[in-house]
Amino acid sequence: MKDLMVCVIYNYGWDEVKNWALSLVASGFKGRTVLLAYSVKPGLVEKLKELGIECYLVDFHSRGEKVSIPPLKVIDIRHFHIWYFLDELGNEELSKYDYVISTDVRDVIFQSNPSEWLHNRTTLGIGNIIAPSEGIQLQHEPWNAKFMYDGFGPIVYEKFKTVPVINCGTIAGRSVYFKDFELILFSLAERNLRFNMDCIDQTSLTVLAYTVAKHDAVIVDHDEGWACQCGVMLDPQKVDAFRPHFISPEPVVKDGLVYTSKGKLFSIVHQYDRVPELSKAVRERYT
Repeated sequence: MKDLMVCVIYNYGWDEVKNWALSLVASGFKGRTVLLAYSVKPGLVEKLKELGIECYLVDFHSRGEKVSIPPLKVIDIRHFHIWYFLDELGNEELSKYDYVISTDVRDVIFQSNPSEWLHNRTTLGIGNIIAPSEGIQLQHEPWNAKFMYDGFGPIVYEKFKTVPVINCGTIAGRSVYFKDFELILFSLAERNLRFNMDCIDQTSLTVLAYTVAKHDAVIVDHDEGWACQCGVMLDPQKVDAFRPHFISPEPVVKDGLVYTSKGKLFSIVHQYDRVPELSKAVRERYT
């Protein structure tokens, strides 16, 4: 069975998308790839089509009104449109795909085929949703800690402050289950947007992964090689402060590629643009 890649972009052109797109093609990914766009710069759709990547423009929100960004944030509203696209396919068509994969686009590259990682990990007994750890506890990563506290309040924050930060920009899951999970993620985000509460999608994913979805979620340790979260692990402006609090081994950068501590190539590299040596290597690789 093939997998389905569905991601969301906002007003991107080829310069913002090319590293993601070219690295995905180079990885050997054989599934269907779809980008949902709130707007695009001239020429992008044609470029993507040449690579076999579908791109669809969307301009409506869950209540039928025209999308407005801001105040609607892409990281939250994207879950509605991913759910809507998958729901429109219908469960019969959707079930023809094994996994749905959804990543950020501008700051993500693929070093190997993400489908191979997922299907190889399946032999170890994987659940329905991949919840990637950033290798640090919530309480030690101020950006995530703030959104958990502001979005869910001090009692919920205290409950989850010692769990690993879960990254929502590099997720995947069994196709039909993933569709329903996207609707729940959006519903939680919509609550925060409606009441002007300051929250982000991955705090909602964290709460779900450790409560009602705990039997379906696999908290993937950072060193397993699914996705390197450079914002915590490699950002030269932050890593010295974060290092004493790491709960996973540090990744290794060699010749412009990122490896786990055991020498395994990460399938996905996220936030590479925060690391000058990686950003330079990626630019040169996909010129």
